[in-house]
Amino acid sequence: MKFGLMFFASSEDALVGDKYSLVIDSARFADQHGFSSIWTPERHFTQFGSLYPNPAVLNAALARETQRIRLQAGSVVMPLHHPLEVAESWSLVDNLSNGRVGISLAPGWNPGDFATSPDKYSDRHQAVFTNLEILRKLWQGESLKVTDGKGQPTEVRIYPTPIQPQLPIWITAAGNPQTYIKAGEVGANLLTHLLDQEVETLGEKIALYRQARARNGHDPEAGIVSLMLHTFVGQDFELVREQARLPYCNYLKANIGLLKGLAQSRGHDVDISTLPERDLNDFVNFLYDRFATSRGLIGTPETCQNLLAQLDRIGVNEVACLLDFGLSKELILQQLPDLNQLREEDQGMGNRELLTGNRKQELVTSHQSVIPVESLETIRLRCQDQRNAREFYQLLQGHGLQLQATYQGIQNLWLGEREALAQIKLSGEVAFGNGFQVRAAVLDACHQVLGATLLGKILSGGMETDTQTTPEKMSLYLPTGLKSFQIYESLGTEVWSHAVLRHHQSSNSSVAAQEMIEGDIYIFNSTGNLVVKVSGLQMQSTTVAGQSTSQKQQDPNLLYELQWQPQPWVEVASTTTEPGVWLIFADQSGVSQNVIELLEAQGDTCWIINHSENSQNQPQQQIVVTPGDQTQMQQLMSQALAPGHPLCRGILHLWSLDVTPSQATTLPSLQQDQTLTVTSFLHLVQAVSQTAQAQIPPIWIVTQDVQQVGSETTPRSIAQAPIWGLGRVVATELPKVWGGLVDLDGDNTPEVSAKQLLHILQTSDREDQIVLRQGHPHILRLVKSQKTPVSPQSIQLQPEATYAITGGFGHFGLESAKWLAKKGAKSLALIGRRTPSSPVQSAIKELEKTGVQVLVVEADVSDVTGMTEAIATIQSTCPPLKGIFHIAGLSQQNLLTNITTNDMDAMLRPKVFGTWNLHQLTLDLHLDFFFSTSSMSPVFGSQGLGHYAAANYFLDIFAHYRHSLGLPALTVNVGALAGGGMALASPAGEKYTTQIGLNLTHPSDLLDVAGGFFSQADVANMVIADMDWSLFKPLYEGTTGKLLLGQIEAQNSATQAKIGQRDILWQQLETLPESERYQQVVTHLQQEVANILGYSANQPLFNPEVGFFDLGMDSLLAVAFKNKLENSLGSSLPTVLIFEHPNVISLTEYIITEVLQWESAIDDDNVQPVSQPSGLETELSQTIQELSEQTLEDLINQKLARALEDD
Repeated sequence: MKFGLMFFASSEDALVGDKYSLVIDSARFADQHGFSSIWTPERHFTQFGSLYPNPAVLNAALARETQRIRLQAGSVVMPLHHPLEVAESWSLVDNLSNGRVGISLAPGWNPGDFATSPDKYSDRHQAVFTNLEILRKLWQGESLKVTDGKGQPTEVRIYPTPIQPQLPIWITAAGNPQTYIKAGEVGANLLTHLLDQEVETLGEKIALYRQARARNGHDPEAGIVSLMLHTFVGQDFELVREQARLPYCNYLKANIGLLKGLAQSRGHDVDISTLPERDLNDFVNFLYDRFATSRGLIGTPETCQNLLAQLDRIGVNEVACLLDFGLSKELILQQLPDLNQLREEDQGMGNRELLTGNRKQELVTSHQSVIPVESLETIRLRCQDQRNAREFYQLLQGHGLQLQATYQGIQNLWLGEREALAQIKLSGEVAFGNGFQVRAAVLDACHQVLGATLLGKILSGGMETDTQTTPEKMSLYLPTGLKSFQIYESLGTEVWSHAVLRHHQSSNSSVAAQEMIEGDIYIFNSTGNLVVKVSGLQMQSTTVAGQSTSQKQQDPNLLYELQWQPQPWVEVASTTTEPGVWLIFADQSGVSQNVIELLEAQGDTCWIINHSENSQNQPQQQIVVTPGDQTQMQQLMSQALAPGHPLCRGILHLWSLDVTPSQATTLPSLQQDQTLTVTSFLHLVQAVSQTAQAQIPPIWIVTQDVQQVGSETTPRSIAQAPIWGLGRVVATELPKVWGGLVDLDGDNTPEVSAKQLLHILQTSDREDQIVLRQGHPHILRLVKSQKTPVSPQSIQLQPEATYAITGGFGHFGLESAKWLAKKGAKSLALIGRRTPSSPVQSAIKELEKTGVQVLVVEADVSDVTGMTEAIATIQSTCPPLKGIFHIAGLSQQNLLTNITTNDMDAMLRPKVFGTWNLHQLTLDLHLDFFFSTSSMSPVFGSQGLGHYAAANYFLDIFAHYRHSLGLPALTVNVGALAGGGMALASPAGEKYTTQIGLNLTHPSDLLDVAGGFFSQADVANMVIADMDWSLFKPLYEGTTGKLLLGQIEAQNSATQAKIGQRDILWQQLETLPESERYQQVVTHLQQEVANILGYSANQPLFNPEVGFFDLGMDSLLAVAFKNKLENSLGSSLPTVLIFEHPNVISLTEYIITEVLQWESAIDDDNVQPVSQPSGLETELSQTIQELSEQTLEDLINQKLARALEDD
């Protein structure tokens, strides 16, 4: 992380004497101590920021005071200036500083700033991006057409010529995700802040920014994200916090007067400045405490590292430390060495771990009363009986309480006498909430702990049963009320719930539902502080229809297969095309030579590129390229696709046909073949994607005998498999360079294969994955599997055998070990590259307590020598090895344009080379099963996972290869795993997968299904995933245009049942007068959108003319909203509905006229489109007391954000 300094001036009077000595002295210090930048804003006609009306002039002065540090304008209010003026002024500063300037462009917000140019205010947002391009061209020496003083057209350019060839440009962004996207699209850097957004929210916007850069040909990681943070660092934590308190609170109060205009623009008729002085002081102190904790660097070098670690994880590159928010000049300069210490320590940390504060034994509330709180350690000493959280949830499920994996928050559970303690961690979209909001799912997980106080009773005799009912009728406890709820601090990302059972009343009635329990719940954050107290939580037993877990049948909707289906040949289009150039990466088997002859016969020209370890002595009219040499590939593409050359119609990559035959494959040949195929193709894609040609030629991958079609028995060509996984990702991530994948039939002659290949190239069919077998093309479809696994209860492993798990020290590896032990295994070998960590060792000890012998083997599965020794050790010290769980692997997201050869090699090692090692070393061991886990990335071509998909697809084909040899193998493409997994390295990852319709599956549930196929010799590959196709299918097809899911029904049964059945709401609305029902539809849609976006129920309704995407809706939520409307209206709606009607007014008109077929009220003289605050909004804003503290805080944060030239 780089550190810069930022100045904003709370007021002109804040710095007495020499008003600019602080910024000059600070700049000198920063220049001498390795800071990255100095940032100064542009502000006009207000006290707030009043020292900085002209950043160019100030930076000209700083240029003469410094030698190394960058001089940044944060920001230039672009609509106020002509691009010529900006370029000319900053070119001067660039010369004075010897090429050290950079500017951030902003549209401006405060209308007062536009006093000299009021006509520029309305179009200020568009002006930023329009003038940006002009500014860039002027900086690079281009002329601009203008009109001179006599009204004559002329051209001018700027002088002096800048030192830097390109002007470093930032875009100032904050609340609007579209600004982040636009900044990425134009290849600019980002300047932002945390004033009115959480770290997680900012991380999502940064991800959008980097995705936009990648989509538009800019290196996504080259974009610099600079973040402004209020900063005051010292050695004494309490002293620093108190020294900054009064200046910051005064800083807030001094600018609260400007809030009224902003509040009214947001629909609140509120003037916070009218609050009584005492209330106002309490309020700004409340804001300061929250802000200093989570949104500023206010503390010691040690306490500030936590926030920096979070920012590093979301992709922030630089913090711009705002210093002058009311502190004295002397105090700021005095503390700069401590800030430098923070900078040095941060830059020396490397891989960070989040730091936690000290545990407290008491909590002081806002009223300064002291609450005695037991420490977690004390509670833990009483709760000694540790129970398996997974079994707890299985017990609930078996008795009728169905909870999605995402909502199973208890991770660890300990029982005491009438009390229980649990560690709570929630996944995905139900995470803990923002600030002082506590989401219902958190409370749900915490109140489950109160129910767990009865767990001993439940496990010994089951939940209370009603003797008058059938055995299937059980009772469970659900919350019915509480006496008090107090929240003291924000929750963070992980909590501990301590439940104490106060009262347990059993009714004499035979009705079990009358049993009641009551207790208290104390919720602690990860540092041991009490954050929530729930007193008198009451839970009542209720009778439900339950089904034992042992009786539960496997869900058939989890099972899918990839199926190659025959289709007729598509006729070649009759239209003629102009002759062009083809680039042929030629094979040595004769297919490419026949293709070349066919192409040249129709008038095309072919460049023939052969592969060789030596690129010297090229044959005439041919090119020789070393497969792993990226520079040669880039030079070749630069030459072949240079402007002015004949149009390149396509690129054929046939080098895969020259891999080693499967029967002759060795580890060295497999490694060499990946360079020939995957590495060369990756370099080709990277080179072509960077071409300047307007029309980029499509790239086709050609393989032979990779895919298994029907009951083929020929061994698959496994060395060619990874390029299929990589190609599928190219198809979705870089569609502009994509042609398709073709797998030839090895039984054909080269002449026949060439004719079939050319036929495919000349058709306009949408299918881009084609397998040729027995003279016919086959296309790929994902279909529901008709195969049935044996029941989990029937899976019994041999207690006298050993089962090995690669990747055995990871989360899924340990879960697999538990599952194997549950199925009867008594000897396990856990294989991992590194020494097991303490938590892993503890988990192993728990396994051993159940009577399982565990052998820990440190070995890299891709290292043949190490694995030879490992297998020998297992064989000599354990019972016979009878089964393999191969789940070792790496996961790292990276766009295709950024993947290096080393990245690819690291990903291939465990999945490709490691798999081959296990195969070779166990050929003679007569295994019962060889189970491998692949991912969904090679199925759907997941963006950002090209190298991961390549590695995993080897496993998919490998299972078919083993079957052709008469050996057992099963590879499962795994959906999203709860509790962690390769694709879910963070809560954000889990949230994303659930949003797109890939629901979380617990590892034990996955293994129950997969294990049911271990004994079925006809099953080599299976997709096991819990999919919400109503979300995923339209997203996948809409963004990729692929037909893979053509036979998957997108609507769930509930949706299908609703089509044709309109909610009664719409029937009631139809009975209203025309003028009233329009307003009611608008209000209803506002409420529905607010619900989709997660707004609280008491939050004022938004302006219906504001765009959905400006409110924070993304494409995922748009589909969810469309589905909800579809259910409500009982009518099928187009997938793009929300995109075509992107606000409530437009959507209302569509629903009224096109769906309900009422007459439109939009033109009725008595009805006006709603653009004023709603009735609820007006009611809420009548008095300041009716607004929550959170709402008031948001208003202030939004105001301060706007002051930084918010977008």
